[in-house]
Amino acid sequence: MLTQERVKELLNYDPASGNFTWLVSRRCVRAGSAAGYKINLKSKKTYIGICIDVKRYLAHRIAFLYMNGYMPKREVDHINGNSSDNRWENLRDVSRVENMRNCKIFRNNSSGVCGVSWVKSRSKWHATIMLHGKTKHIGYFDDISKAFLARQNANIEHGFHVNHGSDRTL
Repeated sequence: MLTQERVKELLNYDPASGNFTWLVSRRCVRAGSAAGYKINLKSKKTYIGICIDVKRYLAHRIAFLYMNGYMPKREVDHINGNSSDNRWENLRDVSRVENMRNCKIFRNNSSGVCGVSWVKSRSKWHATIMLHGKTKHIGYFDDISKAFLARQNANIEHGFHVNHGSDRTL
């Protein structure tokens, strides 16, 4: 099992930049060189991976071990939505539900507003929110801005992150 002591023996972590550097020379790397490589996971997000003692770890999880002395049991949320940005201020240990309450707008969204869609049969905008795995009706609206406001209020009421549904570029 990887420990904070082992990580600090091998790596330096700069919380302000989120970058790791090697403290010791090993096989193909020299002390002082950048640690990590890009990994594309099933989610199509690019993370930073670091190999330690022949095992691959995600850099954001190593950051938690480095800073707090433990590997998070839950998920690590990249607050700004950039999965390669491992600055300490951009990381938080959250549940799956909390992590999903801070995701960007889906690519197949046609209204441009998270949780708002056009219902042709009613000629109205429909605002919804996903809670506990179920879609909950917020309301039907003549104007998209009213549907957006209703969805934003629901986000606040149910503890969604302020970035949720934003069109962040990664």
